[in-house]
Amino acid sequence: MILSAIISVVAIILIFLVGFLTTKILFDKLDFLETLTHSLIFGISYLVIIGIILGFNETFKTITGGLTKFNLWAYTIAIDLILVAIYFFRKRQAKKKQAHK
Repeated sequence: MILSAIISVVAIILIFLVGFLTTKILFDKLDFLETLTHSLIFGISYLVIIGIILGFNETFKTITGGLTKFNLWAYTIAIDLILVAIYFFRKRQAKKKQAHK
């Protein structure tokens, strides 16, 4: 029961992180409430997109392995890592531009 609760909390954090990073990449200067709202919307949207990709038809199902817990976790973590890399790359590029001014 405790393990199930921990897994649920980690899943919510990962879903929110996907949305938060997407929000920060696309809209850098938003206030707290707008950032929170966009983060939730983007996080849920990513889940829908992953669900469609993993289980859309038989061809995608055979390529991706279908919609399973492991695949959902793997794709969510992969998207998180890609977005973290993009976010830090953009931050580093912005600092370089400021240093040259």
